[in-house]
Order: sequence, then structure tokens, then C-alpha cells
Amino acid sequence: MKRAGLALLGIPLMIIGLIGWVMPIIPGAPLFFFGLALTISWHPKGRALVERWKQGLKALAARCGLRRQSPQQLQDELFRPEPTPTASPSREKP
Repeated sequence: MKRAGLALLGIPLMIIGLIGWVMPIIPGAPLFFFGLALTISWHPKGRALVERWKQGLKALAARCGLRRQSPQQLQDELFRPEPTPTASPSREKP
């Protein structure tokens, strides 16, 4: 029953997504890929494919600097010591 529900929800979303790529009003790509993910999510090979996509997107985001690669990097960035300002030598006028 759950499989049929996912397919009945995913297939129309994919069709609307395909129409959205032609019409400028409807966001096509997100709807299509969301529908595709819903449609194939119940099958073991589909779940493996979705997990592979997630890992690939996470790696791409890390390479582009949109996501930190580890919690240690976030901690280092947040608790980095502030550089101490150096006093510039004052020049006295004669």
C-alpha cells in the first residue's frame, strides 16, 4: 500500500516537473527530482541510488565550500583566536 502511494504521488510530480521545464511559471527541476526520489525510494536499488546522489551532493557542497567537511573544522573556525592588533609606531613631528 505504501509503495503504491509513493508511486501515485511521485509520478504526477515528475509529469508536472517535466511540464515545468517548458513553462516558466512552474519550477520544473525540483518537482521532477522530488517525484523521481519518491517514485524510486521504495525499491532497494532506488534507495541505493538516492543515497549515492546524497553523498555526491554532500561531496560537491564540501568542495565548493558550502558545507564543512567535519565538525572539527566548524569548531576550529568558531573558536579561532582573534589576532591581536599590533600598535603602529607613532611618529612625532619635530
